[in-house]
Amino acid sequence: MKKVTVIAIVKNEPKNDVKRMIDTFFNQTYPIDEFILVSNKKYYDYRIKVIINDGDRGMKRNLAVKEARNNYILSTDTTIYPVNYVEEMMKGFENSEFVSGYTYTFGWTYFPFFIKNHYGSSRCLGFTKELWEKAGGYPENMNSAEDEAFNLRCKQFSKMYEVPHAICFWKLRDNFKELTKQFKSYGSNERHVNFSIKKRLTRLFLPLIIPIEIIKYCHLMIKTILIVRLTFWFNWIKGTKEKDEK
Repeated sequence: MKKVTVIAIVKNEPKNDVKRMIDTFFNQTYPIDEFILVSNKKYYDYRIKVIINDGDRGMKRNLAVKEARNNYILSTDTTIYPVNYVEEMMKGFENSEFVSGYTYTFGWTYFPFFIKNHYGSSRCLGFTKELWEKAGGYPENMNSAEDEAFNLRCKQFSKMYEVPHAICFWKLRDNFKELTKQFKSYGSNERHVNFSIKKRLTRLFLPLIIPIEIIKYCHLMIKTILIVRLTFWFNWIKGTKEKDEK
């Protein structure tokens, strides 16, 4: 069985969210060997190694990988992970030294919706320490989109394998002000990433997906209500007829 190190970086995250993440990874169907957390604040948990650092995200990720004692690395954050996540990601390493799961983005701001996407985000990314060294690690001067830049570096040496059944759930911010601030930060750093034309066009039209998903959800909700109501009326009429026959 391959030994794997899970790394995570947090900054001012609620302690309950951090604890939930750690508990999730110590209750996986595939046991992890090591968990390294890089945080700007002290966090006490006997099961993990904690590094205190308040630098940029790329620097934090590099610190965690440097400290890892295993060649197989899974990068995570306080996203929600199913109990078979590690097992599925480790299957991916049979195909490549560079693997990625899928993220279901969800939010409940005004409408509940789910968007399934594959970004190669560091919330659901796996790579070997050897590949990280060849790629030169994460760029340390970026506080967001550092995973996109790291992906492009790794793709020079290895093809990314998309693991079909490795999924996680990422919750958007609770209000549009915070959401706008979050994506503004992403955009300000992504301009430094050498995306392909296809990738840039995808980024440009990505916001259109949200209203489409809302429409899909509303359609599903209306369809469900109609089915429930029609079933009710059918059974009511059927019951009335049977009563009259008696």
